[in-house]
Amino acid sequence: NQITPWSNDMVENRPVEAIYLHDFDDGTVFSPLSAVCRDRSVTYETRHESGRSEFSATRNNLAAKLVQVVDPVDPVKVQRLSLTNLGSQAKRLRVYGYVEWQLGNNRKKSAPYIIPKMDPKNGVLTAQNPFHTDFGDRIAFFACDGANQTVTSDRGRFIGQGGSSRWPSAVVQGRLLSGSVGPGHDPCAAITCDVIVKPNETINVHFVLGDSILLGEAITLAKRHLAQDFVEREKINRQQWSDFTGTLQVKSPDEAFNAMVNTWLPYQGLACRIRARSAFYQASGAYGFRDQLQDTLSFLLLDPALARRQIINAAGRQFRSGDVQHWWLPNSGAGVRTKISDDVVWLGYAVHQYVTSTGETSFLDEMVPFLKGRKLGVGEHDAFYTPEKTQKSASLYDHCARALDLAIERSSERGIPLILGGDWNDGMNRVGEEGRGESIWLGWFLYKVLCDFVQFADQKGDGEHASKWREHADRLKTVLNLQGWDGEWYLRGTFDDGTPLGSSRSDECRIDSLAQTWSVISGGGDASDMITSDFAHGLTVLEPASARVSVPRTLQERAALARAGHRG
Repeated sequence: NQITPWSNDMVENRPVEAIYLHDFDDGTVFSPLSAVCRDRSVTYETRHESGRSEFSATRNNLAAKLVQVVDPVDPVKVQRLSLTNLGSQAKRLRVYGYVEWQLGNNRKKSAPYIIPKMDPKNGVLTAQNPFHTDFGDRIAFFACDGANQTVTSDRGRFIGQGGSSRWPSAVVQGRLLSGSVGPGHDPCAAITCDVIVKPNETINVHFVLGDSILLGEAITLAKRHLAQDFVEREKINRQQWSDFTGTLQVKSPDEAFNAMVNTWLPYQGLACRIRARSAFYQASGAYGFRDQLQDTLSFLLLDPALARRQIINAAGRQFRSGDVQHWWLPNSGAGVRTKISDDVVWLGYAVHQYVTSTGETSFLDEMVPFLKGRKLGVGEHDAFYTPEKTQKSASLYDHCARALDLAIERSSERGIPLILGGDWNDGMNRVGEEGRGESIWLGWFLYKVLCDFVQFADQKGDGEHASKWREHADRLKTVLNLQGWDGEWYLRGTFDDGTPLGSSRSDECRIDSLAQTWSVISGGGDASDMITSDFAHGLTVLEPASARVSVPRTLQERAALARAGHRG
């Protein structure tokens, strides 16, 4: 339910929200944003800090600065436009604030159904898409605290024939807006106000954009946030982020490194990956099973509660059979059930990381329900639907055990995990789509998590799982070192037909870091004697189907290479 459109065009990146200025004295237009009304002779500056973005430019003795913040609690974005007159003559200006309504995930589809309205008493423009199946009751709003306002919701009139959001004809001509607000037009929200800035004076104009559940709440939010002191808002915002990022601080001779670790990485991780769950090219707002588990684990030293909440969240998206939703939408719970193979190992990895970091062993006894819904059919790779939650719950330990048991079950004839619908690298979704391709990396990952979880099984007296997991981990270590070793480095995996992926003799993807680094992280990679004849008994070597890929095809050939030192 994007309030305004999001572009996936890295070339054009058409502006859909903007602030414009029309100077009545010389008839020119200007903006502190370089994306609109751009003057090639002007230097535009953008500054980002935690929770705050600032855009500034100076032209004809007028300094314009736009500061944007998002409220940490309410669904509101607030902007302060500061205009400073650096000259000796007063500046007469018309300020335009503009947003395009989307209220859905595709503006071309949703725009005809958007109903804009105006609350004349409070000066708040609103918009609603009552035909949205999930968010039809939501109200978007846009408001300004400037004087002598005029408005319109007609984007066609605002932009004008031959105009664009970069150079709207209403702004170029300095026109008052028509006051036309209602359905039946290409929807937007545009507001004007007039200001006079005396020499050496600074005038502030504020805009608020947001979303609410009721019309009354929309009006209340708009009025409250326009009235709030912006300087105090920035102070609180800055302090909250400082409290979060200040928990962990490193000092090194490299100041850029310090800034990244101490400020920018935790800021981006929380703001982008946890709160918004959005980034360029991927702006769904959905939870990813593996994604947000990884993201919250990075905060164990800053705020372990983030990881705790997300582990419970993810465990609740698991079916009784052990498989999970690869991603899901937070409001409806609708998501995609897939055969992506690494998801089922991430839950155990995350739980072990959390428990060993915090010492909260009782976390394993947390009760979480399962999902219930139709299973994937034969040859079906994924299915999008809204599952139900089971009445009965199971312990978090049981959730992890079911997932690990399924990961073991999804093994090839050689005992290596199947890659199925993809493993971590979603771009490899067709490597093993027929159900025979293998993942050497996933083998190392599973090996580590099994070794880690054995201690929990021992603590709980779960001898059956402890024995099963130990035996499978031992087999994995053996087969991965034997058949996953290329003679130069570890393979990434194999295709359905047995062709190696990530081989030193492959034409593409000759080496993949994942298989190498996780052989070390897991502790299972055998660097001293990668292959010995003792490992050979009872193991099957698949012949590569592609003649263009030449790899050592027998254990004897591989052992000879290893003894000769060809390990990469």
